[in-house]
Amino acid sequence: MKAEELKSIIEKIKEYKLTKAFSSTHELDEWLKRLNQRQIKNFTNLSIDPNEIEMPLLDMLINENLLNCEDYENRVRALNEIKNGEGCWHLFGALCSIYFLNSKTFYEDVKLIATADTARYILWVIGEEVFANSPYRDEDLRLIINAKDNSGNERDWLVAEALARTAGSKESITSKHHREDMKLLSTCNSDALQMGGSYPEYGVNKLATNEVSLKDPYHRENMELLSQAPASAEYLYRLMTDPVIIKSKTYRQEVDVLFKAKSELKAHAIYHFLENQKIEYNWELSNKLEGGLFELNIYEIGKNKTIRGTKHPNLNKCIDILNSVDDKYVLFIASILADEYSIASGEQELDIQTILSTTDEEIFIDLYKVMTNKNSLESKNHRRDVLLIANEKEKEKRKMLLSKAIDEKSLLLRTHEFDMEYISKLELHNYDKKAINKMYYYLFNNTGLNHPRHKEILEKLYNNESLEEIDEIYDYLTQLQEEASGFIEEPQTKKGFLSRILRRK
Repeated sequence: MKAEELKSIIEKIKEYKLTKAFSSTHELDEWLKRLNQRQIKNFTNLSIDPNEIEMPLLDMLINENLLNCEDYENRVRALNEIKNGEGCWHLFGALCSIYFLNSKTFYEDVKLIATADTARYILWVIGEEVFANSPYRDEDLRLIINAKDNSGNERDWLVAEALARTAGSKESITSKHHREDMKLLSTCNSDALQMGGSYPEYGVNKLATNEVSLKDPYHRENMELLSQAPASAEYLYRLMTDPVIIKSKTYRQEVDVLFKAKSELKAHAIYHFLENQKIEYNWELSNKLEGGLFELNIYEIGKNKTIRGTKHPNLNKCIDILNSVDDKYVLFIASILADEYSIASGEQELDIQTILSTTDEEIFIDLYKVMTNKNSLESKNHRRDVLLIANEKEKEKRKMLLSKAIDEKSLLLRTHEFDMEYISKLELHNYDKKAINKMYYYLFNNTGLNHPRHKEILEKLYNNESLEEIDEIYDYLTQLQEEASGFIEEPQTKKGFLSRILRRK
């Protein structure tokens, strides 16, 4: 570089007030060393009035890619016409990318960019190699610039963002779906679009760039479904991007079922039912419900072994049920339907009818507990116990019934049916505390349960008769005598309290 050239460069830097464009003197020195003759000539011959040039174009004046253009000043003048950089001036460096500067339609593109409401979204891709080499570059550029939200939500920016990200996606560009996907994104309901970086993924624009989906023979059909912004979008997206599910025989059936879900919470329940994933309570979705949802009882959901919903013998009926129940019940119902023990019991259909017939939330929860209890479901007493609990309005009695209905030891006793009927006919307010304590002893204590005069004593208590004539110690000794005989004769089957007294040799 000649001394005269250096002087001219320095004058231009001062004239255009570009000192702040360099972070240090070292950066300035390095820039000066790299300048070739064309760049020096372009810069020193710049004749635009400095007052007509605004930031960030001032910084771009010293960009080496721009300086290397033969028509440098004309390009600067053209770029200076772009005034829609509010909030995105930091992105204007993309206009100096060699991929954009080498475009044969540079001037036409600049004019087009200047017409957009904001240059932000086209600047995301205009300087990228993938976009520059895309066979769809020109048509995509116009779609982004002219992006409009046709759904009435006034979110043109979201449509433009979705188009820009897809236009710059190598996966989309190299697929056979790019052009049709871009057209769909430009016209679909903006509720079906998703802002970049947001989670969980559900947007049709996300599907447009997903590599798994783009290889799916049903990609276009799936795009159309998601573009309708169904309540189940998040869960449909999971199906449509899972390579294992896509290859399954039930794939399209699952998509169809989920697409028809009538609410987000129903979709949540149906998805977990279909895929045999633990049905968990969703706090975010439940906040959309009116009132609370059974408080801590939610943690009772889905504790048993479950099946994949697509293998349920009455799948279609299950889906109809899940779509018809109130949202606040749907997670509980889904977990009953998926419960292996419930299905094997043969009582599932009647259980569902019973639990859905109640309007009392506390009764609902008690029924749920017995309907998902393995001990009860494997017992011959299950159906009768369910009906007793369903019809019991008094909370304390219902809790007594529930306790016995799920207790393995009680279910094995010959007196179980008697005890349940006994509790149901009690009027607890007719008895004093001492009598009630006695009742609890014979209904829930192992010794009381196995007492040889179990029924007789409970009947006396029911009738408020005195138990003074009953010698409990004598009865207990008689019971021990009987149990001891059984223990000796069948030691392999007799266990319990006697094991603390007797020891097998």
